[in-house]
Amino acid sequence: MKSSRQNPFVLTAMAAALLLAFAPTVARADEITELTKPHSTIDVGAGYVDKDNQRFGQYSGLKDKGGYGIVDFSLIKRDDSTGTWFKLKGTDLGYEDRELNLQQERQGEWGYSVDYSRIPRYDPFTVTTRLAGLGTTSQVANGNPTNAEYHLNTIRDRWTLGFEKALSRQWDGQVRYRNEEKDGSRIFSQGYFSALPRFLTEPIDQTTQQIDVTATYSTERLQLRAGYYGTAYDNHNTT
Repeated sequence: MKSSRQNPFVLTAMAAALLLAFAPTVARADEITELTKPHSTIDVGAGYVDKDNQRFGQYSGLKDKGGYGIVDFSLIKRDDSTGTWFKLKGTDLGYEDRELNLQQERQGEWGYSVDYSRIPRYDPFTVTTRLAGLGTTSQVANGNPTNAEYHLNTIRDRWTLGFEKALSRQWDGQVRYRNEEKDGSRIFSQGYFSALPRFLTEPIDQTTQQIDVTATYSTERLQLRAGYYGTAYDNHNTT
């Protein structure tokens, strides 16, 4: 009577080969699940800055000693019956450089988006001056009896609206509009006056608008694209 023995190494190699063969299929299945069954997330935390530092928080707003909240979230929903997506995302909501994004679209038909972002910029220098009227268009050199300390900064609030629509099988159009408001003050030195240095600040109160309109025509053999881009700038401080 003969007994048969199987080599365990051969079995292990065969199992590994099967895993390698099916791994791409499993990965594709995970990708399909992610696209068809999205999930939402939220991250909440806290941070602490141990000392005042203008340069450290120059663009994030984390310039003062103390605690800060940290909140990020992503809300995603999909209507399987219509193929409509809804997405709401927030980033760095505990900081000054926060962002919010809202999107809704029906695949292959239409979509719109609303974006908001705040962009701070703090000057890393501390200004010590007797200048009066900082942040305004009427400033008086040595207008204060004693020196005072100032921390200058600018804040940009930006809104972006977008819309796209499939007009037919060949035609689709897109419209994008952005409005940005910038306010604050920054250092502006005028040099010497009557043998004495004159220091001023530049008051900032301005609006920048942009619009981008495009139309696309595409077939199997031809693609055409036409567009219009326009921008407008308004400085509310006329003098």
